[in-house]
Amino acid sequence: MYKIIIPISLSLLACSCSSPVNNKTHEIDSVETTKSKLSHIISTDKNRYSRGDLSGLTISEIRGKYLSLNQRETESSEELDGLATCFAPNHGMYNTSGQCVFENYASQYMHDPNGWQKDKIIEENKRCSETPNCERDKQISSIKEHLNLTYQQALFAQQYNQGEADAAIRQTCITGGDAQRSGRTLAELTHAYNQVPGLSIMARQLMRSAGQDCWQLSKLGVKDGTELIVPY
Repeated sequence: MYKIIIPISLSLLACSCSSPVNNKTHEIDSVETTKSKLSHIISTDKNRYSRGDLSGLTISEIRGKYLSLNQRETESSEELDGLATCFAPNHGMYNTSGQCVFENYASQYMHDPNGWQKDKIIEENKRCSETPNCERDKQISSIKEHLNLTYQQALFAQQYNQGEADAAIRQTCITGGDAQRSGRTLAELTHAYNQVPGLSIMARQLMRSAGQDCWQLSKLGVKDGTELIVPY
């Protein structure tokens, strides 16, 4: 029993031989050294690095993105500890290239659920606003997806008569497009579908949905919405 306790006690005493004050001073020195080296590489390294979808960014830019995400102006002591490894002597040229520092920020930024994806969406929206027809194409893509979902639901609902279901959705789509080009509003088209007699609740919902989608496609310049239906 004592053979186990005594070595532990000795090891604890050995660990306490240096004073807390000296340890704290060494810790502060290490943090300040890391800060100084980090500041130097941020100001002098203008290379552009990449990691996944993050491409063509300088260390300063990826650092700005990461700190902005966390609404801070500087790194925490834990983050500085992680960055300190980039300045260890055994890093050699890997350290001086700045790749290590960039990877450190990029890794944390990309693994934050509110960071990379959110910033990616903002960047895509900005790029889209600067590209002719981009917003229109996005709308068409979204409506096409919804139209094909309606189409598949109709086929599933009529498993033993899918031919008629296919024809009904396609004809409804054509009618919706014609209505838009003839000047009928979407509200008028919806009202017309609501008044068709003899339809089940599901059939009315599916036909109304297909007609509305193709009305919107026509408004966006797609004359024949059935061309966007993808049969499986």
